[in-house]
Amino acid sequence: MPSEGSASDAIEFSYNGHLVFNGLYITAPANLDVDESDIEAIRDRIDELLPPLEAEYNGGPKNGFQDIDLDSYFDQYNFESENARLSSEHRKLAAELFDREYVREEFSGDTEIQTEDGRFTGKEVSRHTAYLYWLLPSLLMVQGARPDRRKAMGTVNGVVGITNEGDDDKRLIRIEPLEFDPLFLLWLLYKEWQDESFDTGLTMVNISEVGLLGSNRDYFGKSAKITGSTDIFQSLPFIQGLLKAKFPNQVAGKFQVSQKDCSAMIPIRAIISIYTMMNTPEIARIQSN
Repeated sequence: MPSEGSASDAIEFSYNGHLVFNGLYITAPANLDVDESDIEAIRDRIDELLPPLEAEYNGGPKNGFQDIDLDSYFDQYNFESENARLSSEHRKLAAELFDREYVREEFSGDTEIQTEDGRFTGKEVSRHTAYLYWLLPSLLMVQGARPDRRKAMGTVNGVVGITNEGDDDKRLIRIEPLEFDPLFLLWLLYKEWQDESFDTGLTMVNISEVGLLGSNRDYFGKSAKITGSTDIFQSLPFIQGLLKAKFPNQVAGKFQVSQKDCSAMIPIRAIISIYTMMNTPEIARIQSN
């Protein structure tokens, strides 16, 4: 959250541990009355169909979606400050996102509060949340614990989404879980090995970890993970794994996105972990099972 202070100072943001998007989905308009060029119409329809955060009865637990309004965090941000870490491009992206917080409250028990007039008994409330960042019309990212993500996506699919080849043309959006093909991860490694750039503002700085998975078990095991190498392409376990017909199922390293450093882990299943880069040892380690 932004800290209080002068509007002339850049607002500092920080987090500890991992920033994990454990739900990645490809989306596309599925109804005939909207198309990909009509982003505002899609946004308005989704906003209209998603249930707002409210209680089913007076004083009851709340359930539903509410605005995150990520764009508003930039209102007092000074992009010209020497300490600024964000740019106007980040604000533009925030403004384009359809961002919502899914909230599900549960009464988990009774609690007693001591007051000057006596004691009052109330309900303890457990609050479960998941965060949706939707770059319409094509990409949806979800951050939250697995049960909360599933609850949120169950609601999204129930009111706007189609997740299979059904005939329900009343739904607005087709939603498919995103998975990375092992050949795509191998292509990423090839681009890094050849020192070739991407056309999307993404630069791969170095590779710190590679997971390999094969169909047969050998003396390395069926799968292996190579970590801590200063040059993954000179790593004997990595080379031997490729020669044994094992393909990458996970790649981690340091990237640059729009000239901003970012450390990330990309597995084949649709989860992206962004984390702080730790010092890597000089000797490569291999983990297998």
